[in-house]
Amino acid sequence: MSPFWSKVLGRKRLKLLALGLATISWYAIQGTINAEREITDIALQIETEDGWAVLDSSETTVDVTFRGAQDDLLRLHRDQVRVLVDARRMTAAGAQMVTLRPSDVRAATAARVVRLRPAQISLMLDRKIEKLVPVKAEFSGLPEPGFALERFECTPAIVQLSGPEASLREVDHLRLTPITLDGRIRSFRSRENVVLPPDAIDATVDPNRISVEVKIIERSARRLIADVPVRLLTSPQEAQRIGLRPLRVTVEVMGQPEQLETLQSNEVTAFVEFSDLPTGQYQLPVRVTLPSGLRATAITPPVAEVLLDPPPPNGAPPEGTGANNHLNEESEGTP
Repeated sequence: MSPFWSKVLGRKRLKLLALGLATISWYAIQGTINAEREITDIALQIETEDGWAVLDSSETTVDVTFRGAQDDLLRLHRDQVRVLVDARRMTAAGAQMVTLRPSDVRAATAARVVRLRPAQISLMLDRKIEKLVPVKAEFSGLPEPGFALERFECTPAIVQLSGPEASLREVDHLRLTPITLDGRIRSFRSRENVVLPPDAIDATVDPNRISVEVKIIERSARRLIADVPVRLLTSPQEAQRIGLRPLRVTVEVMGQPEQLETLQSNEVTAFVEFSDLPTGQYQLPVRVTLPSGLRATAITPPVAEVLLDPPPPNGAPPEGTGANNHLNEESEGTP
């Protein structure tokens, strides 16, 4: 091959190599500056003419796809994106189709909007009304046994409700987020949100938080349960050497009247715990267990006298006599 053709072919290979590198670079740049990212579930904000409100909308959120530099897209967050639909030219009741455009999107980014999904929504407008309605507090749970909700007061007691006439026409009150009463034994104050009707898309309320003063009172009855046997909680070996006095106590129980009326004496258990103590005489507290919802306010007597005899000699059976029996006999003979 002549030197001339060698030069031509050599230059051709270089040109092909340069073209290939340029193509790869172009695709790499395009991938960097024309990347796409979809931000989902962007809340729709709808602007209406004064005196009109949104009665219904086929969509409440849309998905927006942005195209641009990867760095811009990575810095883009959902809370930086708004979709604002201008419905101010719609001044007639009934359903109307609205096309969503990239210009409806507000975002703090250099990336551009290339797609909205869905591209169209159906809006239904209605005349806007304003009305004054009372608020009502709601409660969950129960106070501690022996306590009850006496009354509550909302401040303010009346709020201004605004929105589409068809949704609000039948609304005669608004409720508050539930206030829990679990474990309450004294009065308290709480601030709660006003809950809007679920079907009122474009409704507003002023004010939207209410102060609630809740009055809790003690409302309970008391009942005496006499002759409750006192049980001794100890090991079987120690039980044969222990004397206990008294063998029965009287328990004052407090709770709701209806629960006290049905309380059976066998549902009240009195006991004394005795374990790992040396020989001797002790004054130990009497404890009581009761059904859920009741509590013991007094135990008479509140303490029991416990006498532990020395252990018997090796090989001798426990006698169960002496001070042990003396205490038990005194207890049995006590009127």
